[in-house]
Amino acid sequence: SFSYNIVMNAYAKAGRPIEAERIFNRMPRERITTISLAHVMEAWANSDRPEASQRVASILDTMEQDVTSIRANTTTLNIAINAFSKHKTMESALSAEQLLNRMQKGYDETGDKRSRPNQFSFSSVLNCWAQIGQADRAEAILFKME
Repeated sequence: SFSYNIVMNAYAKAGRPIEAERIFNRMPRERITTISLAHVMEAWANSDRPEASQRVASILDTMEQDVTSIRANTTTLNIAINAFSKHKTMESALSAEQLLNRMQKGYDETGDKRSRPNQFSFSSVLNCWAQIGQADRAEAILFKME
């Protein structure tokens, strides 16, 4: 999976999600890791394609419904929040905040640090609200960070 991941990472950095998914789809299923899916998600998040945030959310849903050991973690969840933040709409900001709340709830309930929200998680959601002029919502996120 290492070589596949290197190529998908290159496409992710270039914002070329179609190519990243093409490589992903050629990977042997037993070699797919959370990192592999993160690269595909990041490629979508870094693209300017209008369907990017929906595609990232779809990949995240697949990870969470999959019965394998592949699970979303802080990195993949932050990629999804970042994808939402690029759209500068009320719907995207709500989706980002819902994801942040889900991360926090999961951590509070289980203590599992693998998907615990971090500074980037909170700052990205705060930025979502600030970008659309929702200062009160941004401030609420600020105080959740403390």
